[in-house]
Amino acid sequence: MRRWTTTSRLLAPGAACVVMVVLLAACSPPPPAPDPAGSGSRPPARLIGLPGSGPSGACNGISTAGDTATVGGTPAGSTDAPSLAPSDAADAAYDLAAEVLADPQLAATIAIDDGSVPIVVTSVDGAGRPEIRQVLADGAADAASSVRAVADDTIRSGGEVLAVEPDQQVRADAAPITNDPLRPNQWALDQFDFEPVWPRGNGSGVCVAIVDTGVKNDHPDLTGRVVASNDWTGEGTAAAGHHGTHVAGIIAAVPDNAAGVVGAAPGVDLLNAKVLTAVGAGFDSWVAAGVIWSVDQGADVVNLSLGASCVPSPPTITCRSSAMQLAMDYARDRDVVVVASAGNDGASSGRWSYPAAFDWPIAVASISSDGTRSSFSTVADYVDVAAPGAGIRSTIANNGYADMSGTSMAAPYVTALAALARSIHPNEMAQQIRDRIVTTTTDRGSPGWDSSYGTGVINPLLATS
Repeated sequence: MRRWTTTSRLLAPGAACVVMVVLLAACSPPPPAPDPAGSGSRPPARLIGLPGSGPSGACNGISTAGDTATVGGTPAGSTDAPSLAPSDAADAAYDLAAEVLADPQLAATIAIDDGSVPIVVTSVDGAGRPEIRQVLADGAADAASSVRAVADDTIRSGGEVLAVEPDQQVRADAAPITNDPLRPNQWALDQFDFEPVWPRGNGSGVCVAIVDTGVKNDHPDLTGRVVASNDWTGEGTAAAGHHGTHVAGIIAAVPDNAAGVVGAAPGVDLLNAKVLTAVGAGFDSWVAAGVIWSVDQGADVVNLSLGASCVPSPPTITCRSSAMQLAMDYARDRDVVVVASAGNDGASSGRWSYPAAFDWPIAVASISSDGTRSSFSTVADYVDVAAPGAGIRSTIANNGYADMSGTSMAAPYVTALAALARSIHPNEMAQQIRDRIVTTTTDRGSPGWDSSYGTGVINPLLATS
């Protein structure tokens, strides 16, 4: 009997690639799933402690101990979901692992390279702060006993267990670095008025979290930008990937230093939440934990250039995990703007990308330099706005520069815009900043909102006025 506490995720029949992974510009075999322990071997059913349970003070981080702060009357981290008893959590884990291991298609997409089944247990502590734990189980009985131990510990300490789900794999929403010559100019900054906004505010005093493959914080164009780092992959924060470094450069590359490129909001401070391996693979639980850590460190804006992609309503499984939903709610309730890439599944795939498809993030589609939707950019009902995302020149982890394409490159332009708006209007709430961006766009496509461009293409001058 199936006792899953939320809907699960399934590979679509006939799919050419792994579904619970946003493939970049084209389908290609994904790299091996990351080893959270950072080694080639792993004991069965090992509880992975996700770091970042408390603030370090970076970016004016807030303390959550005993804190039930509210925004608009909603307790931070609150949920209406009923708590699971330890026996129910154990049953859910048993059924989940048994079903995955009995179905070759599910095993190929959920189980990791050594055959373990990753399970995420989502809970809240007595103060309402989200807690996300990952268990690696080598069988159904192993899953049940390990999850029961987690649930017992949570309830004994005054918390509530909200969900037991498969821990899906997540990928960066970008195409691989091209071999084309680097563009001599940054067309996105030529066509969009970011620099004219800077005299009123260049992002100074605003804290932006890059939840990604890690940021090369000693890159010549990013020196001094990163104020705190944390790692959930086991690789360490020094093993930064090109993708996260590229995203960081789009937002915060240092201007007027006689080298490299210019960021769209160069005054910001950056938080480096490394939730994907350097090659761009990770788990939903890592991303959710990275968002929560970023909020606790005082992030004003969180950039999520990543996603898990699947059909929105298949018979059994979707990508809408409770862990990620709780992280999105936590950010919203703590007055944090979240920006997410809409995905690179194109116009007719029928797939949705999470976390972009949740309600709170600003979901960003990509346009090319001619102003039209980039061919890879996902067309879907959750798209909010569009921004430059094709042939974007920025920093990479070898201390150089390269052009990359994807909705991953479009999202940081919106993140930069949110940072500029927050620096110019420091007394406005996150919802007001979100509304500024979404309601001041330049219409494209069909009149009004449409599923390719959302409300339209961002307009930095109007959004910050």
